[in-house]
Amino acid sequence: MIKHLVFWKLHDFAEGNTKEKNIEYLFAEMAEIKKEFPLLRNFSCHKSIRTGGHFWDLVLDMEFDSLEDLEKYQVYPRHKVLHEFAVKVRTDRAVVDYVMD
Repeated sequence: MIKHLVFWKLHDFAEGNTKEKNIEYLFAEMAEIKKEFPLLRNFSCHKSIRTGGHFWDLVLDMEFDSLEDLEKYQVYPRHKVLHEFAVKVRTDRAVVDYVMD
């Protein structure tokens, strides 16, 4: 099993929306992707309760059966659209992929 963690810091205002609205949109789109993309085994989205400095605004926590499934997710059309949006609303991103024991 592969764990895929994505951390984002977001602009306070981007694409005509507040940070809060953009987080809501990102979470809603991830929920739709989960419904459509069966290779995404588990996922959860979390908004940080702390802000500023070294804190990230949100984290996406995803699980895939294999690295190949993760790679298929990354080229999945709805994910590509969401990624293009995320690039516009984020200031920074970090990713951690690892094999779950």
